[in-house]
Amino acid sequence: MEDYMPSPWQIHEEGQARDVLIRACLKRFGMTYSQEQTPFAGPRTLLERRYGEPNVAMAQRYGYWMPGSDKQPPDSNPPNEAETRVLTGSVATYRGKAIPHGGCASEALRRLDGRPDVTPATYAHALSAANTMEMQSWETTRKAALVRQAEKRWSACMKARGHSFPADIFSAGDSLNSPDIRPRPAPGSKEIALAVADAQCLNDSGVVKTWYALEVRYQEKAISGDRQKWAQIREQFRTHTANTREVLRTHSGRTDSP
Repeated sequence: MEDYMPSPWQIHEEGQARDVLIRACLKRFGMTYSQEQTPFAGPRTLLERRYGEPNVAMAQRYGYWMPGSDKQPPDSNPPNEAETRVLTGSVATYRGKAIPHGGCASEALRRLDGRPDVTPATYAHALSAANTMEMQSWETTRKAALVRQAEKRWSACMKARGHSFPADIFSAGDSLNSPDIRPRPAPGSKEIALAVADAQCLNDSGVVKTWYALEVRYQEKAISGDRQKWAQIREQFRTHTANTREVLRTHSGRTDSP
Protein backbone atom coordinates (compact mmCIF):
# COMPACT_ATOMS: atom_id res chain seq x y z
CA MET A 1 0.00 0.00 0.00
CA GLU A 2 3.07 2.24 -0.17
CA ASP A 3 1.64 4.02 -3.24
CA TYR A 4 -1.69 4.79 -1.60
CA MET A 5 -1.12 5.87 2.00
CA PRO A 6 1.56 7.59 4.10
CA SER A 7 4.13 5.72 6.13
CA PRO A 8 4.70 6.67 9.78
CA TRP A 9 7.69 8.76 8.68
CA GLN A 10 5.62 10.53 6.02
CA ILE A 11 2.97 11.30 8.63
CA HIS A 12 5.72 12.83 10.76
CA GLU A 13 6.91 14.88 7.77
CA GLU A 14 3.36 16.04 7.16
CA GLY A 15 3.15 17.20 10.75
CA GLN A 16 6.37 19.17 10.33
CA ALA A 17 5.09 20.81 7.15
CA ARG A 18 1.75 21.59 8.76
CA ASP A 19 3.51 23.26 11.69
CA VAL A 20 5.58 25.37 9.28
CA LEU A 21 2.44 26.57 7.50
CA ILE A 22 0.49 27.21 10.68
CA ARG A 23 3.40 29.15 12.13
CA ALA A 24 3.57 31.33 9.01
CA CYS A 25 -0.21 31.89 9.08
CA LEU A 26 -0.28 32.90 12.74
CA LYS A 27 2.63 35.25 12.16
CA ARG A 28 0.39 37.26 9.82
CA PHE A 29 -1.78 37.94 12.88
CA GLY A 30 1.16 38.84 15.10
CA MET A 31 1.10 35.48 16.86
CA THR A 32 3.66 32.77 17.49
CA TYR A 33 3.19 29.00 17.34
CA SER A 34 5.19 27.08 19.92
CA GLN A 35 3.96 23.57 19.13
CA GLU A 36 6.71 21.17 18.03
CA GLN A 37 6.57 17.67 16.65
CA THR A 38 7.54 14.91 19.07
CA PRO A 39 10.88 13.39 18.01
CA PHE A 40 10.27 10.57 15.58
CA ALA A 41 10.53 7.06 17.00
CA GLY A 42 8.65 4.57 14.89
CA PRO A 43 8.74 2.50 11.71
CA ARG A 44 9.92 4.67 8.84
CA THR A 45 8.07 2.64 6.19
CA LEU A 46 4.82 0.71 6.07
CA LEU A 47 6.74 -2.56 5.95
CA GLU A 48 9.20 -1.96 8.77
CA ARG A 49 8.21 -4.11 11.77
CA ARG A 50 5.06 -5.20 9.91
CA TYR A 51 6.16 -8.82 10.23
CA GLY A 52 8.45 -8.42 13.21
CA GLU A 53 12.06 -7.23 13.03
CA PRO A 54 14.09 -9.40 10.62
CA ASN A 55 17.06 -7.02 10.56
CA VAL A 56 19.70 -8.69 12.70
CA ALA A 57 21.88 -5.57 12.91
CA MET A 58 18.94 -3.50 14.23
CA ALA A 59 18.13 -6.24 16.74
CA GLN A 60 21.73 -6.27 17.96
CA ARG A 61 21.68 -2.52 18.51
CA TYR A 62 18.17 -1.78 19.72
CA GLY A 63 16.62 -5.06 20.79
CA TYR A 64 12.90 -4.58 20.29
CA TRP A 65 13.00 -0.81 20.75
CA MET A 66 12.64 1.62 17.89
CA PRO A 67 15.51 4.04 17.21
CA GLY A 68 14.77 7.35 18.94
CA SER A 69 12.65 5.84 21.71
CA ASP A 70 14.84 7.53 24.30
CA LYS A 71 14.20 11.04 22.99
CA GLN A 72 12.12 13.37 25.12
CA PRO A 73 9.23 15.41 23.66
CA PRO A 74 9.97 19.13 23.32
CA ASP A 75 8.52 21.67 25.71
CA SER A 76 5.64 23.60 24.21
CA ASN A 77 2.78 25.74 25.39
CA PRO A 78 -0.80 25.15 24.25
CA PRO A 79 -2.31 27.99 22.18
CA ASN A 80 -4.13 30.64 24.15
CA GLU A 81 -7.74 31.64 23.51
CA ALA A 82 -6.97 34.17 20.78
CA GLU A 83 -4.56 31.83 19.01
CA THR A 84 -7.13 29.04 19.15
CA ARG A 85 -9.70 31.25 17.43
CA VAL A 86 -7.31 32.02 14.60
CA LEU A 87 -6.18 28.40 14.38
CA THR A 88 -9.71 27.04 14.10
CA GLY A 89 -11.44 29.93 12.37
CA SER A 90 -14.12 30.08 15.04
CA VAL A 91 -14.32 33.82 14.33
CA ALA A 92 -14.24 35.56 10.97
CA THR A 93 -11.71 38.26 11.80
CA TYR A 94 -9.02 39.09 14.29
CA ARG A 95 -8.19 42.75 14.92
CA GLY A 96 -9.83 43.67 11.64
CA LYS A 97 -7.97 41.09 9.55
CA ALA A 98 -9.89 38.28 7.86
CA ILE A 99 -9.09 34.80 9.11
CA PRO A 100 -8.76 32.05 6.47
CA HIS A 101 -11.80 29.78 6.13
CA GLY A 102 -11.48 27.15 8.83
CA GLY A 103 -8.57 29.00 10.39
CA CYS A 104 -4.83 28.56 9.95
CA ALA A 105 -5.12 24.80 10.51
CA SER A 106 -7.47 24.36 7.56
CA GLU A 107 -5.40 26.70 5.41
CA ALA A 108 -2.36 24.50 6.06
CA LEU A 109 -4.31 21.37 5.16
CA ARG A 110 -5.51 22.91 1.88
CA ARG A 111 -1.95 23.84 0.97
CA LEU A 112 -0.69 20.31 1.56
CA ASP A 113 -3.66 18.51 0.03
CA GLY A 114 -4.01 20.72 -3.04
CA ARG A 115 -7.81 20.68 -3.01
CA PRO A 116 -9.41 24.06 -2.22
CA ASP A 117 -12.47 22.46 -0.64
CA VAL A 118 -10.73 19.83 1.51
CA THR A 119 -11.59 19.65 5.21
CA PRO A 120 -10.15 17.48 7.99
CA ALA A 121 -13.18 15.21 7.62
CA THR A 122 -12.88 14.78 3.85
CA TYR A 123 -9.13 14.25 4.13
CA ALA A 124 -9.64 11.52 6.73
CA HIS A 125 -12.26 9.90 4.49
CA ALA A 126 -9.83 9.86 1.58
CA LEU A 127 -7.33 7.93 3.70
CA SER A 128 -9.86 5.51 5.16
CA ALA A 129 -10.00 3.20 2.15
CA ALA A 130 -6.25 2.65 2.13
CA ASN A 131 -6.13 2.26 5.92
CA THR A 132 -8.92 -0.30 5.79
CA MET A 133 -7.22 -2.22 2.99
CA GLU A 134 -3.94 -2.27 4.89
CA MET A 135 -5.55 -3.69 8.02
CA GLN A 136 -7.75 -6.19 6.20
CA SER A 137 -4.93 -7.60 4.08
CA TRP A 138 -2.73 -8.07 7.16
CA GLU A 139 -5.46 -9.73 9.22
CA THR A 140 -6.73 -11.94 6.39
CA THR A 141 -3.37 -13.19 5.14
CA ARG A 142 -2.12 -13.93 8.63
CA LYS A 143 -4.75 -16.68 8.82
CA ALA A 144 -3.48 -18.27 5.58
CA ALA A 145 -2.10 -21.78 5.84
CA LEU A 146 1.25 -20.76 4.35
CA VAL A 147 1.75 -18.08 7.00
CA ARG A 148 0.67 -20.37 9.83
CA GLN A 149 3.13 -23.00 8.61
CA ALA A 150 5.90 -20.40 8.45
CA GLU A 151 5.10 -19.26 12.00
CA LYS A 152 5.38 -22.87 13.16
CA ARG A 153 8.83 -23.01 11.58
CA TRP A 154 9.70 -19.78 13.38
CA SER A 155 8.57 -21.32 16.70
CA ALA A 156 10.68 -24.43 16.10
CA CYS A 157 13.66 -22.26 15.16
CA MET A 158 13.31 -20.23 18.35
CA LYS A 159 13.07 -23.40 20.45
CA ALA A 160 16.26 -24.70 18.87
CA ARG A 161 17.92 -21.49 20.06
CA GLY A 162 16.68 -21.95 23.60
CA HIS A 163 13.52 -19.80 23.48
CA SER A 164 10.10 -21.43 23.79
CA PHE A 165 7.25 -19.51 22.15
CA PRO A 166 4.01 -20.46 20.39
CA ALA A 167 3.57 -20.16 16.64
CA ASP A 168 3.12 -16.39 16.85
CA ILE A 169 6.02 -14.28 15.59
CA PHE A 170 5.06 -11.38 17.86
CA SER A 171 5.03 -13.44 21.06
CA ALA A 172 8.76 -13.00 21.74
CA GLY A 173 8.63 -9.21 21.65
CA ASP A 174 5.32 -9.12 23.50
CA SER A 175 6.88 -11.09 26.35
CA LEU A 176 9.05 -8.07 27.17
CA ASN A 177 6.36 -5.41 27.27
CA SER A 178 5.95 -5.33 31.05
CA PRO A 179 7.29 -2.03 32.45
CA ASP A 180 8.78 -4.03 35.32
CA ILE A 181 11.00 -5.78 32.80
CA ARG A 182 11.67 -2.82 30.50
CA PRO A 183 11.59 0.35 32.62
CA ARG A 184 13.40 2.47 30.03
CA PRO A 185 14.24 2.35 26.29
CA ALA A 186 17.62 0.68 26.66
CA PRO A 187 17.80 -3.04 25.84
CA GLY A 188 19.69 -5.32 28.16
CA SER A 189 21.76 -8.31 27.10
CA LYS A 190 18.87 -10.77 27.50
CA GLU A 191 16.58 -8.67 25.33
CA ILE A 192 19.23 -8.29 22.64
CA ALA A 193 19.91 -12.03 22.62
CA LEU A 194 16.19 -12.73 22.24
CA ALA A 195 15.74 -10.09 19.53
CA VAL A 196 18.70 -11.43 17.53
CA ALA A 197 17.41 -14.98 17.71
CA ASP A 198 13.97 -13.70 16.69
CA ALA A 199 15.38 -11.86 13.68
CA GLN A 200 17.42 -14.87 12.59
CA CYS A 201 14.40 -17.15 12.86
CA LEU A 202 12.18 -14.72 10.96
CA ASN A 203 14.64 -15.02 8.08
CA ASP A 204 15.27 -18.75 8.38
CA SER A 205 11.56 -19.60 8.55
CA GLY A 206 10.66 -17.54 5.48
CA VAL A 207 7.69 -16.03 7.27
CA VAL A 208 8.42 -12.47 6.16
CA LYS A 209 8.72 -13.32 2.46
CA THR A 210 5.70 -15.61 2.60
CA TRP A 211 3.44 -13.16 4.39
CA TYR A 212 4.51 -10.23 2.23
CA ALA A 213 3.86 -12.13 -1.00
CA LEU A 214 0.36 -13.07 0.15
CA GLU A 215 -0.41 -9.49 1.16
CA VAL A 216 0.72 -8.18 -2.24
CA ARG A 217 -1.53 -10.69 -3.97
CA TYR A 218 -4.49 -9.80 -1.74
CA GLN A 219 -4.06 -6.06 -2.30
CA GLU A 220 -3.55 -6.34 -6.05
CA LYS A 221 -6.75 -8.35 -6.37
CA ALA A 222 -8.71 -5.82 -4.33
CA ILE A 223 -7.32 -2.87 -6.29
CA SER A 224 -8.16 -4.51 -9.59
CA GLY A 225 -11.81 -4.54 -8.56
CA ASP A 226 -12.00 -0.72 -8.75
CA ARG A 227 -8.98 0.64 -10.57
CA GLN A 228 -10.47 4.10 -11.07
CA LYS A 229 -11.07 4.57 -7.35
CA TRP A 230 -7.56 3.46 -6.43
CA ALA A 231 -5.98 5.56 -9.18
CA GLN A 232 -7.63 8.62 -7.64
CA ILE A 233 -6.43 7.67 -4.16
CA ARG A 234 -2.89 7.15 -5.46
CA GLU A 235 -2.86 10.48 -7.29
CA GLN A 236 -4.14 12.39 -4.27
CA PHE A 237 -1.56 10.73 -2.03
CA ARG A 238 1.23 11.65 -4.47
CA THR A 239 0.05 15.25 -4.58
CA HIS A 240 -0.10 15.48 -0.79
CA THR A 241 3.36 13.95 -0.44
CA ALA A 242 4.88 16.25 -3.08
CA ASN A 243 3.35 19.34 -1.48
CA THR A 244 4.62 18.28 1.94
CA ARG A 245 8.15 17.86 0.66
CA GLU A 246 7.98 21.19 -1.18
CA VAL A 247 6.91 23.04 1.97
CA LEU A 248 9.78 21.49 3.92
CA ARG A 249 12.29 22.30 1.18
CA THR A 250 11.07 25.88 0.87
CA HIS A 251 10.88 26.68 4.56
CA SER A 252 13.56 24.43 6.02
CA GLY A 253 16.02 24.09 3.17
CA ARG A 254 15.98 20.33 3.39
CA THR A 255 13.83 17.23 3.72
CA ASP A 256 15.01 14.22 5.68
CA SER A 257 14.35 10.83 4.18
CA PRO A 258 14.17 7.31 5.54
